[in-house]
Amino acid sequence: MTGRSRRDAELSYNRRSLLRLVAGSLAVTSCTESAPRVHGPKVDSPASRSTSPVPTSFSSTATVIPKFPSEPVDIDVLDSVAASTRQITRPVAAQNSFTIVMAPSTSTAGTVGALQLPPEISASRHRSLIPIGVSDAERVQVWRDQNWATNFAIASVPLSGVQWGGRERDAAHPIDFPGFVGIPTADTFITDREPVVVVTVENDSRAYPLQILLWHQVVNDVVGGNPVAITYCPFSNSSAVFDRRVLGASLRFGVSGNLWRSNLLLWDTATESWWQQSTGKAVVGDLMDVRLSARPSLLVSYVDFKQWFPNGKVLSIATGVSGPYGITGYPGYDRQDSPSPLFGAKTDSRLSAKQRVLTMELKGEAVAIDFDLLAKEHVVNTVVADRPIVAFWKPGTVSALDKLNISTSRDVGAAVAHGSRIAGRTLTFESAGGQFRDRETGSIWDLRGRSTTGPLAGQQLSSIVHGNHLWFAWVAIHARTRLLS
Repeated sequence: MTGRSRRDAELSYNRRSLLRLVAGSLAVTSCTESAPRVHGPKVDSPASRSTSPVPTSFSSTATVIPKFPSEPVDIDVLDSVAASTRQITRPVAAQNSFTIVMAPSTSTAGTVGALQLPPEISASRHRSLIPIGVSDAERVQVWRDQNWATNFAIASVPLSGVQWGGRERDAAHPIDFPGFVGIPTADTFITDREPVVVVTVENDSRAYPLQILLWHQVVNDVVGGNPVAITYCPFSNSSAVFDRRVLGASLRFGVSGNLWRSNLLLWDTATESWWQQSTGKAVVGDLMDVRLSARPSLLVSYVDFKQWFPNGKVLSIATGVSGPYGITGYPGYDRQDSPSPLFGAKTDSRLSAKQRVLTMELKGEAVAIDFDLLAKEHVVNTVVADRPIVAFWKPGTVSALDKLNISTSRDVGAAVAHGSRIAGRTLTFESAGGQFRDRETGSIWDLRGRSTTGPLAGQQLSSIVHGNHLWFAWVAIHARTRLLS
């Protein structure tokens, strides 16, 4: 027998063995799967969580983890086996969506409504975009032992790349019933230069201090009548705000305790899918490839928030958890001479790993602007996905990842992005003594993109979803980033 013939024979044997193996595991599944799960608000005790699988009309999850060969599994093989055993059902032609009914809740954080999965998504829920290997099966068994009911059969990232962040699920306790205080009270626990995430929805403006988000990482809130999740990942220094309404339901998000490329993986209590914090995209579980709608936010100093919104609300330190607010758990983490990024994150030599960048992604084009460039120029005019953009920077905001006492940390400044087209005209901007001036009318603008004086006084630049990241964390997820440096 020639070498080629021997290899073909071995592959044929392995394929037949795999078919028998997977068919056997699916047969076990058909005997063990039960009624749909019903999820209510968060249950604090892991032991008390329901672990019964989701209905087979939505997805199929094996209760016995098959021991796959060391080589990746051929997804087409899995499809053929699933079809032959009828363990993976596809939507009925007359049915326009799948529905999972969840327990109603009056909580701002509880899952409310019915999750409606469109047929074009539900038809492919059994397919994993990444081949499943033997190490993945072993990891899944560990997660099952931790009472995860996530559908690990489908994922858009290799499960072997998911890393434990050192804490259990929701050990960084999400804030589900946030309380707020006015400026006078907030002045007693936060200093002017400390960073806050500013969110405005329907004229409802709120500030979420990083000194609190550091320890909780997720706030499930309702702002301007809209359910939102305010999130922060200290490993990547990324804050992001998302609408919690997904496919007809309002979801509650928590902290999985796991990371993907040094970025936090959120989880929802309806399906226990895992979501990339920086992108708002589900990467593991029933909702794989569903993306949350991002809401614009600003990461600026507390004093800026006070000046803009003197009647604004500030997240209270009365969170129900005794936390060391005002103290960082990551002293020195973002210094250029600090050790390499944790969790083996890859780096891109165009910038040092811990360099701060202003980031955005529009219509698939990812752009990062070096904070050093911004600190030098204060203004950067550019175009992203054919849309004119202006980036503003001003000093006066300290790092939350530098000194143990955040208020004494070094000044890294605040960087924001806005659309620079207004009233049918594209404006170009320049620095103007701590503020910003457009060359077309001479109007003066502040950091939030509002004109304070001049012919355009009172006008507001359009919002752009953007973020502040450490370079290594952004480029690990957006490898084809265009860098302005």
